[in-house]
Amino acid sequence: MQEDSTVTFLDNRDWISAHRNKFRSALERSNQLGEASTKLLTTAQVREDNLREIVVSSLLARSLEHYASVIRNAESGWPAPTQVALRALIESVFTLRAVANDSEVLQRYLAEDDYQRLALLKKLERTTTLALRKHYDADLKAELEEKIARTSTSMASLRTDVLAEKAGLLEWYLVVYATLTGPAHSKIRDLQRYVQSSAPEPLSLSLAPSEDDTLGLLSTAGNALLFAVETFQAVFDLSIEENVEDLRRLFQKWGAVDGSGSMQNGA
Repeated sequence: MQEDSTVTFLDNRDWISAHRNKFRSALERSNQLGEASTKLLTTAQVREDNLREIVVSSLLARSLEHYASVIRNAESGWPAPTQVALRALIESVFTLRAVANDSEVLQRYLAEDDYQRLALLKKLERTTTLALRKHYDADLKAELEEKIARTSTSMASLRTDVLAEKAGLLEWYLVVYATLTGPAHSKIRDLQRYVQSSAPEPLSLSLAPSEDDTLGLLSTAGNALLFAVETFQAVFDLSIEENVEDLRRLFQKWGAVDGSGSMQNGA
């Protein structure tokens, strides 16, 4: 399928339709995993007095939201937002598994909210913009400072790499998560995708949907979600209505295909 560089900015329905048709099987399998995972989430009996169950369930819901975003952006042919959503998905999976596996991490994760609220209040304290300044609460700031001073909890330990290690997914942090920094932060090397060579100069820029690595992106997203699902199953003693090992093999097969999408229909 040839890329159409004349696609209207927000109306590329014809391109999406052709793209969906080419990768129909892969998109359908990705959707099936999402549906089965959502059913797993809604089937779980979450106890109100169990913080770990509440947090793990909420993090699976967040992971599914990011997973849906990966699929939607991938089928629309926009690689950068797909990769940004994929990075967010992976980070939520790191967090889910880390808090499920380690009680200390769970407590630090919960306490981190106080640090984040205090950091925001300190920023509001410095602003001179009245519309922002009105949200500053000096009493709340003092309350949070006093509360944090009473605890020995160290928030520095909740860096993403630490969460990944606690999740048993450090290799994913070092290899997969790290490669998604460029799209998430608009690093210079990642911007090369928009520059088209031309002769003679000047260079031309292009913004068009792309099918490059559609299967690879869906593969990575599927594998990441399965890590979350496996942990959720262990916490709640439930089973997803899909064969996890079969899905792993399928996603690995997709990931082995080159970026040209040469595996017709994602079969």
